[in-house]
Amino acid sequence: MTDIATIEVIQTRSARQIKVPYALLTLLVLLLVWQAATVIFQTPSYLLPSPFEIMIKIGKDWKLLLSHSGVTTFEIVTGFIISVLIGLPLAILVTYSPIFDKAIYPLIVGSQTIPKVALAPLMLAWLGFGYAPKILITALVAFFR
Repeated sequence: MTDIATIEVIQTRSARQIKVPYALLTLLVLLLVWQAATVIFQTPSYLLPSPFEIMIKIGKDWKLLLSHSGVTTFEIVTGFIISVLIGLPLAILVTYSPIFDKAIYPLIVGSQTIPKVALAPLMLAWLGFGYAPKILITALVAFFR
C-alpha cells in the first residue's frame, strides 16, 4: 500500500521536467547556419561577416561601443518620454471628449499610414544630424506602437 507522501513526492518529481528553450535553440541553429554559409560560400566579410567575426569585433571595440551606447540610450529614453508626455494626454482627450475624438482621432489614424522609415531622411534634412531627428523618430515610433 502506498503512502500519500510517496504519491506527492512522485507527482512533484514528475512535474519538474526540463523545458526546452526552443527560441534559444532556434537562435543557435540560425547562427550555426549563418557561420557555415559564410565559410562554405566564402562571402567577403564586408558583404556578410560571420557571427564569429562580429563577436571578435565587438570584443575588440567594446569601449567604443560602450561610449556610444550611452548616447543611444539617452536618445531612446528621451524619445520615449516625449511620446508618453504627448500620447497620454491625447489618449485621455480622445477617450473622454467626443469632439476631440472626432477632430483629432482621424488625423492620428491617417498619420499612421506614413512609414516612419520614410520620415527619417526628411527629419535629417529638416533638423540636421544632431539629437533632434533621432529623438523625434524615436518618439514617433513609440507614440504609434
